[in-house]
Amino acid sequence: MKTDENNTPSNSEPTPQQRDSVLTPEQTPPWSWGITLVLVAVVSLLIFAGFYFGIINV
Repeated sequence: MKTDENNTPSNSEPTPQQRDSVLTPEQTPPWSWGITLVLVAVVSLLIFAGFYFGIINV
């Protein structure tokens, strides 16, 4: 790697970029969306289990 007098990398070589897959806090959805998603999943699984095991007879 080329360096100048101050031991800093020269501008001719690219600097490492931040990975695109890393999310910043501003890019993440609100915490209430996560809670809602978890509650919907749990309720769906409980209803399915109720029908499967015959607890809910409609």
